Amino acid sequence: ETRKLAANDARISSAVMMNGKIWAAHHIAFPSSGTPTSIDVQWWQLDGASGGGFGAVLQRGRVGSATGQYKWFPGIAVNKNEDVIIGYSASSPSTRVSAAYVTRQATTPANTTDDEFIYHAGEDRYWKDFSSGRARWGDYTHSALDPVDNSLWTIQQYASTGAGPIPPDNNSRSGV
Repeated sequence: ETRKLAANDARISSAVMMNGKIWAAHHIAFPSSGTPTSIDVQWWQLDGASGGGFGAVLQRGRVGSATGQYKWFPGIAVNKNEDVIIGYSASSPSTRVSAAYVTRQATTPANTTDDEFIYHAGEDRYWKDFSSGRARWGDYTHSALDPVDNSLWTIQQYASTGAGPIPPDNNSRSGV
């Protein structure tokens, strides 16, 4: 599919507080104006304690940075050990929209994550704009902490097999 999916803007799309720290994630486009040649996930750990240090950057990192790679609509979750999962959509000009995530353990070096894992590769083209001219994406993505056992979960969209030939665009399907 040569048309671009809507990535919206770079506002923080996911944030959680754990152990007095704020963890947040959003996507950012490069270059910042015009047509992006890549979109990265950027994540932050900020001081969440009240007082003079509130909001100070403790660490931050990016997932991506390769021209032609698109990673967007991240969801972040953190457990009491400060292990992290960041789930997001991933694609490139040669791959279909896939469900992906990275993790970082509390022992992972600061400002880094572990390797990316594509846990469900895109299966087909995707373009569904409901006659608006803008194909929405990312509405059904989220990362969360399981309150029972401290495990981390993510649910992400991927382009699933269409209901028939694409076009017509209404044959596009997303899976989670």
